[in-house]
This record gives sequence, C-alpha cells and structure tokens, in this order.
Amino acid sequence: MSDTLELEGWFYVGCGPREIGHYVWEHTGQKFRHHTINFNWCDGSLQYPSYTQLYVATFSRLGGYGKSALAWWDCSADKRPKSSSTILAPSLTMHPAEMLERAKGIFPWVFSRLPQELVMHPISERAFGPLPTGTKQAGEP
Repeated sequence: MSDTLELEGWFYVGCGPREIGHYVWEHTGQKFRHHTINFNWCDGSLQYPSYTQLYVATFSRLGGYGKSALAWWDCSADKRPKSSSTILAPSLTMHPAEMLERAKGIFPWVFSRLPQELVMHPISERAFGPLPTGTKQAGEP
C-alpha cells in the first residue's frame, strides 16, 4: 500500500503546528479544507470527563463516521483549560494501543510537543480488551 493511501482518512483535531485554535489537520500539518463532514463537534467531547487529567487518552469507535478516535485534554499548544486533541483513524477494528502507536508516526508534530508521554485511560481496556504488554495506562509509573 502506498504511503498516501495508508494516511488517507487520518485526521487530527486540535491546535496545529504553528497556530492556536482548533481545526482539522492532515498528517502534513496542513489544515484539511476539503472535508464534507465537519469533525469540529469532537473538539472536547470525546475526552475523559475530568479536564484536569491531562495527557490521558480515551478511545472511541464512531460507527456512524467509520472512524475510531483517540482523545485527550492537551495544553501543550494552547495553555487554556479544556484545550484538547483528538486523532481520528479510518478504522472500526483497530485496537487502542495500535492506533496510538500508528498515530505517533503519522502525527509526530503533535506528539513531539507533549510534555509527557500520552497514556491510555484504563476504561479503554475495559471496553476493548486487554492492552498489549508495555502499553502505559494512567496511574502507572
């Protein structure tokens, strides 16, 4: 599969590489301007309810959109409370840990600015099965 096809359908919703404000972004760091579905609704709506728990990802399957989402409270680009990040993948079968690892490679500019490693909220394991050995969860050293 070509690199372009492999990256099709992956989006980031949040602050861009050089811009504060939440938009839909491509892996290249360019705003995605040709989308027919407005993904701005997921800005702040898929994260764990406690917005004081930064850099703890939740995982959701969005069947109506044919996508899965990793979402977390993120003040790495915008210091205001309730700033968030969401990554959307074109899969309803991908495991949360696999999505996180692939997202790190597709959106390195997002993960390189995080002041700490992103961890999975334990609710992801309860909902989607055991996380692979070595996947960090909230509350683990």
